[in-house]
Amino acid sequence: MMTDKIAVLIQARMSSSRLPGKVLLRAVSKPVQTFLEYQISRLSQLDENIIIGVVTSLSVNDDPIYDLCNSIDIFCYRGSEADLVDRYYYAAKALGIDIIIRLTGDCPLIDYEVVNQAIKILTSDKNIDYVSSTEPLPTSFPDGMDVWGFRFNALEKAHNISSKPSEREHVSPAFTNHKEKFNIVKMPSLEKNCSKYRICLDYKEDLVVIRELIAEINNNSIRGSLDDIVGILEERSDLVALNSKFYFGEGWKSSFLEDKKIDSMDAIKADSLVLKKTEELWKRQEKFIPGGAQTFSKMPNQFVNGVAPKLLHRGKNGRVWDYDGNEYLDFVSGLGAIILGHCHEEVDNAASECAKNIFSIPSLGHPMEADLSEIICSNITSAEMCRFGKNGSDATSGAVRLARGITGRKIIGTCGYHGWQDWFIGRTSRNKGVPECVGSMTLPFRYNDIESLEKIFDQNKNDVAAIIMEPVSFNPPKNNFLENVRELCFKNKALLIFDEMITGFRFGVHGAQSIFGVVPDLTCFGKAISNGYPLSVITGRREYMSEFNDVFYSFTYGGELPSISAAIKTIDILKSNKVPENIRDKGLYFIDNFNKICNELNVDFIYAKGYGNWPKYECKDTKIYTSQEILTLFQQELVRRGILIKPTVFICYRHSYSDLDRLLSVCRQAMLLISDLLLNNNLLNNIDGDLINTIIRDETIDH
Repeated sequence: MMTDKIAVLIQARMSSSRLPGKVLLRAVSKPVQTFLEYQISRLSQLDENIIIGVVTSLSVNDDPIYDLCNSIDIFCYRGSEADLVDRYYYAAKALGIDIIIRLTGDCPLIDYEVVNQAIKILTSDKNIDYVSSTEPLPTSFPDGMDVWGFRFNALEKAHNISSKPSEREHVSPAFTNHKEKFNIVKMPSLEKNCSKYRICLDYKEDLVVIRELIAEINNNSIRGSLDDIVGILEERSDLVALNSKFYFGEGWKSSFLEDKKIDSMDAIKADSLVLKKTEELWKRQEKFIPGGAQTFSKMPNQFVNGVAPKLLHRGKNGRVWDYDGNEYLDFVSGLGAIILGHCHEEVDNAASECAKNIFSIPSLGHPMEADLSEIICSNITSAEMCRFGKNGSDATSGAVRLARGITGRKIIGTCGYHGWQDWFIGRTSRNKGVPECVGSMTLPFRYNDIESLEKIFDQNKNDVAAIIMEPVSFNPPKNNFLENVRELCFKNKALLIFDEMITGFRFGVHGAQSIFGVVPDLTCFGKAISNGYPLSVITGRREYMSEFNDVFYSFTYGGELPSISAAIKTIDILKSNKVPENIRDKGLYFIDNFNKICNELNVDFIYAKGYGNWPKYECKDTKIYTSQEILTLFQQELVRRGILIKPTVFICYRHSYSDLDRLLSVCRQAMLLISDLLLNNNLLNNIDGDLINTIIRDETIDH
């Protein structure tokens, strides 16, 4: 009786460069079966408790594989196209399995008894981490009888420590390159060496060979075991000769070249992205949507217009794909709202179950509102009551109105970015449509400059309703700055509002206020609280929050339950998995290693700073070029190398250290190129798109 939960997972994709769409080509005519279906049918003789599934990518090109799996009721996990370690790891995690047997879709003739042999080795000794029929080379098995098996805990370790492209793409090097960390065994050699035979599907010649072998199996009514197939090939020298010019591991070349690029000191400009489909869709986007996007921060002028994708197709974990199938590591993370990862199963299930079985919008209130409020109040020291909104601007504007209602005053002091509504945006350069008198009641002050805040109070005696500020951004408070702000508010009877849209739940479930030990009167939360579902929160002391009985703050979607359900689940995961601490450590790793690369390359035009939970890189002007020009080329090179990012780096829980190593490697390549172009005074000629524009958020944050 098996005690381990086992899954056989076949990796399959449509975008093979040598034989595109090979896994869905016809293998058998009557009844019609694709090679993937044929492979699955050959595995059906395994123990009925063993799960058989497919792992493919989220690229639109692989939609047909997903559709096929659904039609034949086979588990299908979709993830990264290039990072197979990541794909297998999350597929295994989703299934909750102990042992993973890895097969490839280009081995349709795999013998289930060879699979069983790998399973028996792993189940007979729990100390064995990894087993393979082929690697490390040499092997006596035919090319196409490839089986790899590993335990989940070993896969998890490999997922954390492997960083080279060859390790992430081909999986087995993630183990074999780190032999000291794993107990690796090889399946027993065959009695005779059959490695000269090729029964994998990679070229048109292979297609002919495998179809002939399947015909021989069917015509002779044999099982098609390894011995059967070798017997046929011994009799059919014509088949052996047909594809004998190809050799094992040809597909590994490109990833080994990528390995070399990581350590290269060559200044190489990245190739342009193919964005034909994405650009076609963008024409329609511009026709019906002013500016083409719903958020200024997502507009093309933020990502090197003419170089970067303008639209995304889908996302999963820490990756996204555009409509041309290009895959990116995503460090924009929905402008910081995605803290766990895109399409997080537990959060999405909580929201969808609520919408399907409880409510989307109830006609009256619902106890789930109090459930979330109680969770927030139990974690945030300053919180005693809550009101909900959808966007950050809802919460900050509601808090400002509440402060004015409580104090009877009109002046608001601000430090940071606080949303799109009139009271704040009227004081910025994007104030078109806002009466001047509205903007005149909002007065900005500088972070870590207490005198600039004192000036607001001195010049507006008894008329300052509130000070609203981000408790921290990229630079730490100095000289008891936050404590002094708190004291000034208390002394002048003004409310202190912390805008923790970004810091809240990203710095910790207790907010950044708990880190600095300063308690505001009101706090605004959002973004990470619900992993991308639209929810914001105003919270604070009961004596102030109860004034919402008279201060008007009301809208239809304030009690929208799926987002509330998502927030409850998100906070539970943040706490149980220590997500903020995980992200902090990864962010510090990024900052430290980014600056090490700068020092190694003697680069002084860019550097990283900030907190681990909210890191940032900044460019500096040189004698010839502006920081904007340098940043534009830096961003261009990153996105072309598969990194979607802005200078504010939003790391999510599903980003691995290998993802960060990939990011750092790409940053290094971009620095090398820019250094060379600065030396030769040729930077502008290598920018292939429009210069990146700043947005209000960039202009209002100098801390």
